[in-house]
Amino acid sequence: MQRKRKIFALSAVTVLSLAATACGSNNPVESPTPSASSASTSTSSSTSTSKPDPLAKYDPPIEVTSARLVDSNFKFREGDSIDNNPWTKGYEKELGIKLKNIWTVTGTQPQYDQKLNLSIASGDLPDTFQVNAVQLKQLVEANQLEDLTKSYADYISPLAKQYYEADGGTALKSATFGGKLLAIPQLRSLPDGAPILFVRMDWLKKLNLPEPKTMDDVFKIAEAFATKDPDGNGKNDTYGLPITKDFDYFEGIANAFHAYTQKMWIKDSTGKLAPGHIQPEMKNALARMQQMYKSGQMDPEFGVKDFGKVSQDIAAGKFGIFFSGPAAPIVPLQSGKDKDPNMDWKSFPIPSIDGKPANGQLLSNISNYVVVKKGVKNPEALIKLINFTTEKIDGKTADLKTYSKGDDGIEIFKYRYAFAADVYKNVNAYRHIKEALEKNDPSKLKPDEKLSYDRILLFRGGDSKWWNMERVFGPTGSFGITDYYDNNKLFMKTEFYGAATPTMAEKQSSLDKLQQETFTKIIMGTSSIDEFNTFVDNWKKLGGEAIIKEVNDWKMKQ
Repeated sequence: MQRKRKIFALSAVTVLSLAATACGSNNPVESPTPSASSASTSTSSSTSTSKPDPLAKYDPPIEVTSARLVDSNFKFREGDSIDNNPWTKGYEKELGIKLKNIWTVTGTQPQYDQKLNLSIASGDLPDTFQVNAVQLKQLVEANQLEDLTKSYADYISPLAKQYYEADGGTALKSATFGGKLLAIPQLRSLPDGAPILFVRMDWLKKLNLPEPKTMDDVFKIAEAFATKDPDGNGKNDTYGLPITKDFDYFEGIANAFHAYTQKMWIKDSTGKLAPGHIQPEMKNALARMQQMYKSGQMDPEFGVKDFGKVSQDIAAGKFGIFFSGPAAPIVPLQSGKDKDPNMDWKSFPIPSIDGKPANGQLLSNISNYVVVKKGVKNPEALIKLINFTTEKIDGKTADLKTYSKGDDGIEIFKYRYAFAADVYKNVNAYRHIKEALEKNDPSKLKPDEKLSYDRILLFRGGDSKWWNMERVFGPTGSFGITDYYDNNKLFMKTEFYGAATPTMAEKQSSLDKLQQETFTKIIMGTSSIDEFNTFVDNWKKLGGEAIIKEVNDWKMKQ
């Protein structure tokens, strides 16, 4: 790739990897580590009819500049950073790729998106970087992206190819424009997205409360946790259910009311696809949250706190009940357990507000896309980075303690640049580990599963830093809830998984801002709950109606 350019990478997280291998990664790889002879061969061109080695080393090395989102939950060993860690060292040593971060954003995805939007507007783009669907559409229309069709065909490793094409090519199709592959989808472990309820059992027992079976039970527990001093410090410093200014931690609350968030496209009463956040059920969820806020059960500062801050509050014992994904015992709960050994959490399925089974929402298996700026000299370098990540997490030369999660508990997998993923990896790992624990026989486990299995045994032997493994992959772990959803068909999957439509590219950010501001005002009581109806009308007039038409036109062509 051209030197002195920026390039972005965001580490998306899926739980198994995070837990046992790398939270948000992949599965066993078939591509071998390059031999000394192949590693010394430049791969920018091939004179052979056979495909080039997908992991061949550049000689001399090339520099690939990058920019990164650094989540506030990232932890580094002494001397390590997002610029210097096992992944960057591996890229240089084994691929001959010097990954150099030109800029970083420490914070949240919206903050990264905002900074990248400035780069897009100015034309000062990185060599390769991660984009959301709207940004991808904008860059395609501006003709600023390199065609990756040949790079993918020539260099993708067998296992990475298996992951990308497991859905019949749907993910790759969403990144294809005019017959050209202009982005590489970043896949996530699909079932991991469905919300799960987490409850502090030590607080529940202290207040002599029953386990939640209905959403009304959840609200009663939340009220008790907010008003009855469950931590016993004599201070009014605990709250009920948390949400953030960006409405993280809100999905499970909405799902309990059979409501879904704005990225969920579901059939409305007319049978057409429409986003979940404009449906009547959302109004019911917001009305109940407004009641909670009015009664003092919610953090009055939720409207200014991001995901990292609220996660820290959960770990600090400010909340004892919340909805999140199955990785929550790893982040943020393990750090809370480390500080307070008496802290004990249990996971539950989403309770329903009305007795009708609640479905956990599932977005597309595409978390984001990685692209290459048009004109870059070695676009195949991105494919090699993906191959390397897949190999080191799931391949025959997998090295989980170096690249995933070491014995010290540091989550190294978060630093990786780009990746492919087995979309059912984590729930399948839970099933395999559960059986191995029951039979006391780990002989059939994959390397990453065996690592989680071993760490569960370490926890049971007294090593408390692996409490998270027991609570994620153990018999009563969070993936047991995901398994329950899957077996009982309790997922609600989005029905739109294409690239951003033209109006999305133009209007989505302003529509999202309108939604965030309106919902926040409703919950805080500065707007009436009936403002929801006005919001829906305005959302449609300001571009939403056009987006609905475009999405339904897309659906007709599938």
